[in-house]
Amino acid sequence: MFWLTPVILSFFYSADFNNGLYKIKTILPIIITPLIYFSLDNKYKIKIEKLVRIVFPLSTLIFGLYILTKLCVYFYQPYIIQYGKPTILAYLKFVYEHRFGYLTNKDIIVFTAFFHKAYYSLAVLISILLLLKVKYKFFKIILFILLSSLLLLFNSMPHIFVYIIFVCTYLFLYLRKTKYLFFIIAGGLFFVYYFRFVFFKLLNSRIGIREQISKCAYKQFKESPLFGYGVGDVKNTLNTCFIDSNYLNGLNFNTHNQYLDVMLSSGLIGLIFFLSFFVLGFKKSFQNKSIELFLFLTLIAVTLLFENIFHRMWGVFMFSVFYSFFNFNSNLNQK
Repeated sequence: MFWLTPVILSFFYSADFNNGLYKIKTILPIIITPLIYFSLDNKYKIKIEKLVRIVFPLSTLIFGLYILTKLCVYFYQPYIIQYGKPTILAYLKFVYEHRFGYLTNKDIIVFTAFFHKAYYSLAVLISILLLLKVKYKFFKIILFILLSSLLLLFNSMPHIFVYIIFVCTYLFLYLRKTKYLFFIIAGGLFFVYYFRFVFFKLLNSRIGIREQISKCAYKQFKESPLFGYGVGDVKNTLNTCFIDSNYLNGLNFNTHNQYLDVMLSSGLIGLIFFLSFFVLGFKKSFQNKSIELFLFLTLIAVTLLFENIFHRMWGVFMFSVFYSFFNFNSNLNQK
């Protein structure tokens, strides 16, 4: 993972030593996990692959259903007090519209530490990728439908966008010479329409918090463009800008964009290293004809535009484990 080199080196010119050390410890599995995975004998990797392709999607589905159950139980009493005894459809509609209202409740603060819709959506899309090579067709179709439903329910727009890329790519590669050509064309048109919808929504959200954060990040980046401020000083650098902003003063956000975070921590040099990882990864996916590796890198590249997934252990875990997994399977394709 050569792209981490500038970020790790930036620790040595960070003023906030403790925060820098914490960040380095958080991203270390990105280096360690591939080394462990590639040290395993190939026969064990193949056994692990068969197990992971079943267990991870199934566990992701079960966790999603658990979240839904938690939501339904939590909202039942408030609904009865306010509206009376509900019909099933009315209650489900109510739960859907208020599905994230429970996140601030102190009674389930421990539970919420394990749930974030962007990270769960990431897990759902990785699960769908894993299902591509599962041989049990009925199992695969049922899980695909249920996981897709959960993805739409939690409504993480960037991941729904990637989901459409997944579906259109699959249709194009596997069904282009069949009678399903009509569905490929229809899916492509829907993709274009959805992209237009997402683009204009982002374009018109001039007062959105994320846009204001991005402006602050870019402003600070211009003051130290080559090497950045150091991995430990990104938050303090942003907060300095937030103080001068009427919209963000008093808030304590990260960049919500991993690319901007890399730019602030290790500058243009760090960004070049970071982007080169994706360039080489996509190149390898084409050389080895690995659709799984290509789609996984696409998923990560898009997610990083909206979330700092390397700031949370859950994000680091999913990236390091499944990059190793799909990279290994890419090498098998070449053989």
